[in-house]
Amino acid sequence: MWAYLVMSFAACVKYLVPLVPGDAALLGSVFFVGVHHGSWLLAITLITAGGTVGALCAYLWGRRFGGLLLKNKKMAGVAEKVQALLGRWGVWPLVLNRFVPYARTLFFPVAGLLRLPSWPVSLAAVAGNFLFAAFLAALGYSAGRGYGEIATLYHFYQVWLGAAAVVMLLGLFAYALWFRSLLSKKTSGGAG
Repeated sequence: MWAYLVMSFAACVKYLVPLVPGDAALLGSVFFVGVHHGSWLLAITLITAGGTVGALCAYLWGRRFGGLLLKNKKMAGVAEKVQALLGRWGVWPLVLNRFVPYARTLFFPVAGLLRLPSWPVSLAAVAGNFLFAAFLAALGYSAGRGYGEIATLYHFYQVWLGAAAVVMLLGLFAYALWFRSLLSKKTSGGAG
């Protein structure tokens, strides 16, 4: 199923190209797997694997080219904050980085720049991506599995909401006609 490939690719690319809407692609593909009664365990495994590969590529990039981050003042400021976090908490921020918006893409390159040991960084990448994958699977897969019920409720309420909207529009139209006739009586009564 193509959704499994999207999961792995999106999880990996999110670490390498921050502008890619990887989280939306991940959630959508997990939802799709849920709708089609696919394997949530396989989804978690592939998201974890793809994310770990992406994180470790970002880490290796940071080891090799991390100095480039320091050339841009804005990036250097963010990298300095990430460095302070890693200096204070060790690899724990790497475990939780997937849940941190915006700056998360710099965590692993900065870890590489700082030359943190690869074994703890790898374990942190696996753990963090597993937690994120489990969170996405719980959210997207359960929504996908319940899609039929949600769609049924939506169609049921759509009829009633549509009826209410029609009644409200008819009421507004009737009010406008009544108000117009009231104005016309006032203007004709005031002229005589």
